Amino acid sequence: MYFQALQHHFLTNWDDLQYVLENQAIRGITPAHLREAFTRVHAGNYAPLHIISYMIDYELWGLNPAGFIGANVLLHTVNGVIFYLLLCRIAWAKPWVVVAALIFLVHPVQVESVAWVSERKNLLAMLFYLLAFHCYLSYKDENRAKKGLWYGACLALFVCALLSKSVAVIFPLMLLLYDICLAPKGVASYRDKVPFVIAAAAIVAMTLVTQQSSMSDLGAGRTSYHGGSAFATFLTMLPVFASYLRMLVWPSGLSAIYSPAIKTSVDGAVFGAAMVCLGVACIGAVLWRSRRDLFFWYSLFILGLLPVAQIVPIVTLMNDRYLYFPLLGAAPCIALATVGEVSWTASRSPFRVAAACGAVVALACLAFVSYQRVQVWQSSYTLWKDTVQKAPRSATAHDGYGEGLLQRGALDEALGEFKESLQLQSSSGSVLTPRARASAALTHNNLGTVYGMKGMTAEAVVEFSTAVQLNPEFDKPRYNLGIALAQQGRLQEALESFIAAARLKPDNPVYQSQMRLTQDLLARGQAAR
Repeated sequence: MYFQALQHHFLTNWDDLQYVLENQAIRGITPAHLREAFTRVHAGNYAPLHIISYMIDYELWGLNPAGFIGANVLLHTVNGVIFYLLLCRIAWAKPWVVVAALIFLVHPVQVESVAWVSERKNLLAMLFYLLAFHCYLSYKDENRAKKGLWYGACLALFVCALLSKSVAVIFPLMLLLYDICLAPKGVASYRDKVPFVIAAAAIVAMTLVTQQSSMSDLGAGRTSYHGGSAFATFLTMLPVFASYLRMLVWPSGLSAIYSPAIKTSVDGAVFGAAMVCLGVACIGAVLWRSRRDLFFWYSLFILGLLPVAQIVPIVTLMNDRYLYFPLLGAAPCIALATVGEVSWTASRSPFRVAAACGAVVALACLAFVSYQRVQVWQSSYTLWKDTVQKAPRSATAHDGYGEGLLQRGALDEALGEFKESLQLQSSSGSVLTPRARASAALTHNNLGTVYGMKGMTAEAVVEFSTAVQLNPEFDKPRYNLGIALAQQGRLQEALESFIAAARLKPDNPVYQSQMRLTQDLLARGQAAR
């Protein structure tokens, strides 16, 4: 299903540039690079093990995207195997265990986390998360010796999960759920969870700091409450939760960007979603009273959504990748709904045959949709072309599609997409926010690039200058402005732009060399005079 992804490219206009292509810290495993991984925030996220994994990739195959994507596929496959072993360990070898593990592996909502190099952090966090849970089960097993060793290994692996992605903070709550629902004695112990809670609290504090709007990139980070209040955000998230449920059982219309409507009052969509949520809560109450073992998996799905439930508001309301962790609970629930709890050794009955056929058909359909979805992630062009079709009112989608067209040399089409992006941004009414200004600066820089490639240098200078005014900390338009000014013969002004770009990104060798070249040209000109 994912083999075709080995022919894909880096997404140069969506995080891969910041994490990999322009990140000097991943160019090999050295003490300086390791130190930078643990002391620097990348793209608004503190995830040092995520960065270190790219160092390993670079040591093995340089900047070949096939190696990076292949590592993602391998990690996802390993996660599926570990999840299967975990299910066998908890629920024994029943048919639904096999189906649940396969659902986790082939579900289309997983494609974003696997096919996108930058979402390596999701896969790494899951790897350490599942291994930590295995160690916890060994620690709770009364027949095993060296409980302290298993406990220490569990805590260490949990910290590794946190250092891969902060979504792993739900782990202590999952352990409490396990103690209550699945542990032999059915009684939760709290004292042994304290170190886990402390570690989770530390990473939460770190994330709250690093994802402030001033420190994070355009695609992530904290923001104000959507709709202007916590209540409006709550109303907005009710349909989002209902959409997630729909995506699990009918994964159509998947997109890199979603634009759910902001709700400030109760309407039909909010009321319908509220009824769905009420039904989910009622099912949970029934399972709590009658089947604690099933309640564990059921509640694990909801628990997995907590970090992205806008309790602390973040920029993106909804993403496919937000379901990677919730599928740990959702996959067993879907499997049980599909095949029930029939046994492989039971006598052949019409129900067993029907359940098996239903499971095979469902898994085949999921795999086919995933296969098609993987094709969308081939390049910036294919990804954003698909996204523009599904989110036509997204300025980010039009800007990304414009960059994809620019890479293919379709200058006139790219120009139209950038202008459409700016028009959507200006009509959003949020042009004065720091994030909106940064987004507009990016689009103006792209527009200037098109003008420069078309030989319209004067227009390019205007666009690059506008980008610099909107976001003085953005290095690329300063460099591009320097190039355009140099083409106009304004070398002194060009030098000032190159110096400013090099000051913002001192580790960029292109900026440094262009600055020195311009200085030499100016010196020769003065000498000639």
